[in-house]
Amino acid sequence: MGERLGFTWTRNHVLLPLAPGRHVWEDLQPAGNVLRLFGVERSAELCCQARGAALASTACARVDVTPPNADFPRCPIDRPWPLTPAGAAARLPCPDGYDGPTGAKRFCVLRKPGEAEWEPADYSSCIHKDLAAVERQLDMVEVGIAATSPAAAAAAALRWLRSRPTLLPGEAAAVLTVLSRSANAASAAASTSTDGAAVRRHGLEAVDLLLRQPASLGAHPPSVVALQRLASTLALLPVAEQPETVAAVAAAGAPSPSAVSPNHHEADLTELSVNVVSVPPGPQLNEFVFPSQR
Repeated sequence: MGERLGFTWTRNHVLLPLAPGRHVWEDLQPAGNVLRLFGVERSAELCCQARGAALASTACARVDVTPPNADFPRCPIDRPWPLTPAGAAARLPCPDGYDGPTGAKRFCVLRKPGEAEWEPADYSSCIHKDLAAVERQLDMVEVGIAATSPAAAAAAALRWLRSRPTLLPGEAAAVLTVLSRSANAASAAASTSTDGAAVRRHGLEAVDLLLRQPASLGAHPPSVVALQRLASTLALLPVAEQPETVAAVAAAGAPSPSAVSPNHHEADLTELSVNVVSVPPGPQLNEFVFPSQR
């Protein structure tokens, strides 16, 4: 027999009390819970949280209420997105292979009087199962259980990113989270310079791939800011010495590799700023500038 779960409901992030005649819920068999609402007059976001002895999960849905037969601007059905009134956000579960408590969302906005228009969909709350597995490994690293290394986590994220020629709108948020956590772990004192250099190399390539898909950053500034912060963290990690460069220096009778300017190994960093101008800028973020190496 499966574990018995407890369920609670919230409306607009406030606990919804049991009120017969207005809103009631009941358990379903073999598992689940159903909420019944009566006399609904206002739009709201409803969330259900299921809790067990060792797990908890939350799912949310937006309920929009519009007057019957009212001439109110709506965004048309754009499958899988439903008919949605202006000023509201439609929500859908994350696609197959993804997970996220709030799912995907898409706002319907009033561009001009009487005309509603869809904004791009936002999947920033959805994380692919493969990236979620990497995050669980990073959880263990952060609590001192070294099941993996920051470099291995960054490499796994990069492999996943290479396998995805097209990302969902806003999907970069989950990738940036994994890479940022890997970079922060690598910058800790316990990480070796070799590990840090590997995270730096994987992270810079991942940044370049994300910049080639600006739609993956979404239509809002947070992912752009996260990208900039990640680049700043990566810039502080150790730089791996390139064997072919060291050999060429030695053959020419030049100074030892330790005496070679760090800029010699950073010649390709400026290429990472390509296409950034196509990213929607934030209020005070006009462009992405990779930290200079001096």
